[in-house]
Amino acid sequence: MRSNRYERLISSDFMLRGAGVALAAGSLAFAAQQLSRPTQPQIAGLEHLAIYARPASRVAQPLRRERAIDYTPIGSTHSHVSGALIGAYEIVEASGDSALMRLPEGRIQRVAPGSRIAGLGSVTGIRRSAQGWIVITQSGVIRQN
Repeated sequence: MRSNRYERLISSDFMLRGAGVALAAGSLAFAAQQLSRPTQPQIAGLEHLAIYARPASRVAQPLRRERAIDYTPIGSTHSHVSGALIGAYEIVEASGDSALMRLPEGRIQRVAPGSRIAGLGSVTGIRRSAQGWIVITQSGVIRQN
């Protein structure tokens, strides 16, 4: 009885080892077949995984250099206002947030950043300079005399 049981263990062990060798051989054959194909393996969703991406051709493509942002600090120690100087308008009085302007027809108008002056467009800013107040418009600059 002991020999019969021993023979069954040997035969089951032999069958398990044979199945393992067959599975290993099948896995190797499948891997070799997939690697020998010129295209990527056909697995659903594989095109979305960048880890498996291959270049479209064997010729190396030159790298495109994107325009980089220059982080070099640039600044100025003095206030410089550019624009055409407008002489027909006069600043009567000004503060940091508004100014009283004398228009060419003699009328007085209070302006602030964002308000419009007839013939000049919108006021973009009111600043203090070494020479006095400046009203900056879309058309140019009005300086205080």
